[in-house]
Amino acid sequence: MAKSSKAGAIFVFVFGSFFFAFGAFASFSFFVSAPSVHNNSAPLAATIFASVFAIIGAGLMFGAVYGYRKLQQEAATRDANPDSPWLWRDDWAQSRAFSKNRNTVYGWWIGTTLLTMLCVPMAAVGIPQLLRQRDPKAFWLLALCLPPAAVLLGAVRATLRRSRYGNTYLEFASSPFSPGRRLSGQIHLRFDAPAEHGVDLRLSCIRRIVTGSGKQQSVSEVPLWQQEKNVPQPFLMVSSLGTSIPVEFDIPENAYSTNHDVERDQLLWMLHAQADVPGVDYSDDFEVPVFRQHAKSAWADPAPAHGDRMADLPLIFATESQASDSSAVSLPPPANPKVAVSTTVDGATEFYFPAFRNPAQTLMLMAFTAVWTGIVYLLAKPRGSWFFGIVFAAFDLLLFYGCLQGLFGTARIVVGAGKLLSQRGFFGGGKRREFPYSDIASVQAATSAQNSKSAYTIRLQPKNARAVTLADSIANRNEARWVVQQIESLAGLKIDTDVVLQAFGRDLGPPPQ
Repeated sequence: MAKSSKAGAIFVFVFGSFFFAFGAFASFSFFVSAPSVHNNSAPLAATIFASVFAIIGAGLMFGAVYGYRKLQQEAATRDANPDSPWLWRDDWAQSRAFSKNRNTVYGWWIGTTLLTMLCVPMAAVGIPQLLRQRDPKAFWLLALCLPPAAVLLGAVRATLRRSRYGNTYLEFASSPFSPGRRLSGQIHLRFDAPAEHGVDLRLSCIRRIVTGSGKQQSVSEVPLWQQEKNVPQPFLMVSSLGTSIPVEFDIPENAYSTNHDVERDQLLWMLHAQADVPGVDYSDDFEVPVFRQHAKSAWADPAPAHGDRMADLPLIFATESQASDSSAVSLPPPANPKVAVSTTVDGATEFYFPAFRNPAQTLMLMAFTAVWTGIVYLLAKPRGSWFFGIVFAAFDLLLFYGCLQGLFGTARIVVGAGKLLSQRGFFGGGKRREFPYSDIASVQAATSAQNSKSAYTIRLQPKNARAVTLADSIANRNEARWVVQQIESLAGLKIDTDVVLQAFGRDLGPPPQ
């Protein structure tokens, strides 16, 4: 591990040094040389542009040295506390969690600076000349200024949020938190505006999965368990030092523990807090340590810090962990469901999923299809490549079919009279399939690690056949799990509302523990 980290740091440092040397040399040359030497009529703009590479190189070199030293410190801390992973982080060791957003303001301003140095000099030099020639390419150069402007707005917003709410943190009443016990603490911040709707808190057990590599790498965060509460304005504690938001949640006994051992498959417990207030809204995320301990913790499990007041707060939404006994859980009906539930003339229960039930996913697919169709059109020109044109056009047909499915695709599930009937197609039609209860092994809710935030699927697993999709493109996780629970109850199956996670068509096992 140490050799690998050291080799990686050396590689990044050397790679950054090439960037720095190239950028510094080019910037110096443009600045001191006569325009006739480098054939550039705007040496200052060229100097600024080249300086970006030097800054990036210097950042890589600094990051390599700082990161390596940080890894050494973390390794020493781990060696000193091998059985106490909640002491491996500086903030957790202080019985607190710093906001995940506390340093984002620096990233916003660094991005703003670099994008401005890259785009604005090019636009400043090229636009006047193109306008004099009445060349429409001037509008393309003008569009280069839009990304820096958008990032600048984000930087200003992050700065206002940091200035308004301060360096927020969550103070633990005990550390670490254990499954089956209470997570309790206080969020400390500056809160100078009334929150008429209170502060919304959400505790989530999240599985973070990294798929692909390089430019194709993507990160998916799949919630395994969630619970939400609303803290009304009177429950906020205001003092001369600021405002405190009380936090109390009960962690399930059989919940997963925090695990960072596998970099591409981690288990995190995250607390999200937000409030709608005049001006810049409040929003924060904190990672909290949840570990199953076999021995008594050095910190006592706290009594409720605020009497019974927090315990009486209503749950907004709750779902159970994949590690929980789902048969003991009765899920509440989802709020504003897309599925329509009714009773047929013969007494069976029908679940009807209408067309366009997932607008966000469908509109994103349509936008991507439009861009892809433009590429196919360009490749179809005489000067384009006919081979790539055919390949791209074939994929374009699949995208069109996906758009039609999102716009007009419906699904119907009828459960009753000892059988389950499934029908999927367009405009309420499609081929019908029947499954006697005796042939059904299970009904499951599933999602893909690539689009877990946008779509869930209900699938039926026969005893001696491949899984069959009953309904797809369900936007709400709780809705998919609730429908599964109703079907299982009606068909007399074992109640299991766990969401099956898939990656590239295969089911993933439980997270590392």
